[in-house]
Amino acid sequence: MASVFKRGSKSRPRWYVQFKGADGKWKMEPTDAATKAEAWVIAEQRQADVRAGKPDPRNAPTCGALMPVWLDSLVNRNKKGDRYTAEKHLLPAFKDRKPREIEHTDIVQWLDRLKTGEHPLAGGTQRSCLNLLSRFFGWAMARGHAKINPVRQLPKGERPRQAPKSQDAPWIKDDAVALAIAAALPSPFGLMYFIGNRCGMRPGEVFGLRVSDLAELEHGRVRVRYSEAGPLKEDDGRGEAKVKWAPAPPDTQLALASWLAKRKSEEAQLEDYLFDAPKPKRGKGWGFYTKMQRSRAWRALAKTLRGEMTWYEASRHSFASRHLEAGAPLEEVSGALGHSTPAVTLRHYSRFVRKTYSPAMLGGLKLTDAKVIPFVKTKTG
Repeated sequence: MASVFKRGSKSRPRWYVQFKGADGKWKMEPTDAATKAEAWVIAEQRQADVRAGKPDPRNAPTCGALMPVWLDSLVNRNKKGDRYTAEKHLLPAFKDRKPREIEHTDIVQWLDRLKTGEHPLAGGTQRSCLNLLSRFFGWAMARGHAKINPVRQLPKGERPRQAPKSQDAPWIKDDAVALAIAAALPSPFGLMYFIGNRCGMRPGEVFGLRVSDLAELEHGRVRVRYSEAGPLKEDDGRGEAKVKWAPAPPDTQLALASWLAKRKSEEAQLEDYLFDAPKPKRGKGWGFYTKMQRSRAWRALAKTLRGEMTWYEASRHSFASRHLEAGAPLEEVSGALGHSTPAVTLRHYSRFVRKTYSPAMLGGLKLTDAKVIPFVKTKTG
């Protein structure tokens, strides 16, 4: 049913294909075919697509129409950040293009603009943009808007790389300093910081604790389900909500038990925030303390105490560094931090690799008991 024909001059000929559309009318379409045989392949494919009920690629929606639909469907924890990144870096570059038309060379040129534009992006930000674009193409392929994911066709050398994180971030080695910081911060920020330093929880996880999360406090553990009002960082939103457990040393158990008794005296319900923020006189409160309130309390702390450290470095980062330097097993520290695997922990704390070994690893012998093996021959007489 399909047919092909050639138009144009002898020096610049062009092959066209003709096929019957879904409405019964003949359609004509120019091609980039170099020979008649190639044109026939395209014509038969177009006709087969019509029989299969596939949409006409010429009427396919653009990325500008599809990306907002995709962004509205996101359920991951960082969906607001993904929307901001897409609207700032993805949509301006691809909004007028159809997903089927975009090739890996277009993406390479886009990455070049991100690197050398008026406001060049860091390698980590470029990689985040590229991963977000790949997720969009995965969504588009599943719905028939794209045949391939061109991001996956990029050579490794063309993919942006994130600069390795510094292994020299400061942390608190002297426990007396950590206690002084906890005492100097206003209530309840002092206890919040103390929990992060002792239990290894992120600031948002401390702020998101509910009263019921301390049900097993006497057994030395605290349940962690939320980061502020949302899911945990490890939660991808595609299955059951992630839950992890943080260790609670005896001094932390006593401090939290005292605060829990205070909350129960206030008739707090099981799913009320453990650290319930006071409601503002005007406007609507969040129910929990915010990052801005935490930052203000930290900045007000005497610089002689906090030094050049952030709240995170003085709490969670110090927790991990302190235990790894003391020789705690990597697997236990990784589990307490909530990392997916010990490899993630090792990537950030590789400076604490094991440098000492047990006698069993050294052959079970002391140096004085070892026999000298004559590998080096000496001249005699």
